[in-house]
Amino acid sequence: MDLEPYADSFLQGLKKHLQFKVQKVCSPHELAEYFEPILFKLAKNPKQVRKNWSETETTLLVNIVIYYCLLKGEEAHSLV
Repeated sequence: MDLEPYADSFLQGLKKHLQFKVQKVCSPHELAEYFEPILFKLAKNPKQVRKNWSETETTLLVNIVIYYCLLKGEEAHSLV
């Protein structure tokens, strides 16, 4: 199932509620490219405690929420 066209329109509706600016929705392949460095970084230092999320982590989270909402038919606001 190709959700990318729907994801772009979903992002347009979500943008006004985000403080973080997301320019476009990532493809599933691009999501893997975002996830792998985060995973390797965590695997190297699992006890690392951080206060803030990086731009890469935030981008990954926003994209996961978009795809989750599309797959489950949920509104992003209902996840809070």
